[in-house]
Amino acid sequence: MAINYPAIEAHLKKMEAYQKEATLTFEQTSGLMGHPLPPSAFQNFAWWAAHDENSSPTHNAWGRIGWRVEAVDFDGQWVRFARLP
Repeated sequence: MAINYPAIEAHLKKMEAYQKEATLTFEQTSGLMGHPLPPSAFQNFAWWAAHDENSSPTHNAWGRIGWRVEAVDFDGQWVRFARLP
């Protein structure tokens, strides 16, 4: 099954310019993608915010449109994206 990163990208693109942050629960993120997150998303920060653009489709999905992952709370199950300066 293909992972629908473009759905997360589209959600972030819809954010108003004044909105510098966007917080999504893992459940909301799964809903945007149309299926559950992989197990690594619940335990590995690198799944959300890999530093190597060439190895991470997740980074490319939001990094190329000017967003980065600022924080991930695995206990609270949420991720916060922030606009790149």
